Amino acid sequence: MLSCSTLNGYQQAKRWKNHTQQVLLSTESLLSQLKDAEVGQRGYLLTNDRRYLQPYEQSIEIVNETVTRLKELTTDDPSQQQRLARINQLMLDRLEILRQTLELAGLGQIDQAKSIISIITEAIGCRAIAFEYAREFDYSKLFGDRIISRISRFAVATKFDSARGRRTSFTQTE
Repeated sequence: MLSCSTLNGYQQAKRWKNHTQQVLLSTESLLSQLKDAEVGQRGYLLTNDRRYLQPYEQSIEIVNETVTRLKELTTDDPSQQQRLARINQLMLDRLEILRQTLELAGLGQIDQAKSIISIITEAIGCRAIAFEYAREFDYSKLFGDRIISRISRFAVATKFDSARGRRTSFTQTE
């Protein structure tokens, strides 16, 4: 009786280990696909050669499949589902920026597209610094992560809109 119970426990642990590995591999695959999309975008913007768009286009085709796979793998864990929803929204926002810069480049506005990339990169760095300060000084207890996130999104939107020659209007989205 004891050995049957031990065997069942071992088999269940092995299934969870395999499940966890599948989630991790799918997550790494998603990150790799997003990096490939950025590599394709940057290669095109640097060379103006459409051949460099191949990694971007391939990634765009399969990124949604990978997110769907992750959703299926994490149905048993509501906290993972929430994180995945947030990751999915960030991914969609980032892919939209990639698309817009490629659209600008297609219209012959490569310098403006490069400027947007530079601004976004700087804003991402600013956001990382803001989170680091929040963690170090524990501002998140005072202000909450949502406030810091809103401030960071506003900074990105302001820089992005000013690069495109637009006036920023900040509205609360949550």
